[in-house]
Amino acid sequence: MGEKHKETIAELLVFIDQMILKTEGIVVLKEPLLNEEYLILLRNHIEKLFVLNKIYRERDLNASKLANRVNTNTAYLSLVFNKYFNSTMPDFVNSLRVAEAKELLQKEDFDNYTLEGIGYYVGFNSKSSFYRVFRKQVGISPNMYKDIIRT
Repeated sequence: MGEKHKETIAELLVFIDQMILKTEGIVVLKEPLLNEEYLILLRNHIEKLFVLNKIYRERDLNASKLANRVNTNTAYLSLVFNKYFNSTMPDFVNSLRVAEAKELLQKEDFDNYTLEGIGYYVGFNSKSSFYRVFRKQVGISPNMYKDIIRT
């Protein structure tokens, strides 16, 4: 990758942009990379999509769609999630959704949203999946969480 570590997200994004050529929405590598370098580049591109574009909010997001978006296959995608995020893609996506839901439950601006609405906003398809995943990750229901943080 050249440098050992990128200091800021801005430097990382500049590096990613230098390493890829974007043509009509298709990402093409400018130069052949070693396998490890390719995986790191892929990880960085995935991070950019999740952090800046918040693609975890897309309710129909799945491995095939993400693989197409980053111009790779699902095997490489799975490898990146396992190796760099120590997670599966669904667990990673759900953790980001729950993290944002927790933030929104603390904000008065979202008091007019139902819990189901907040779950839907962050990307869950149903109230039951939102409650199930939230309880699994946080240990309590979204209702209880909201009550606790508001007292």
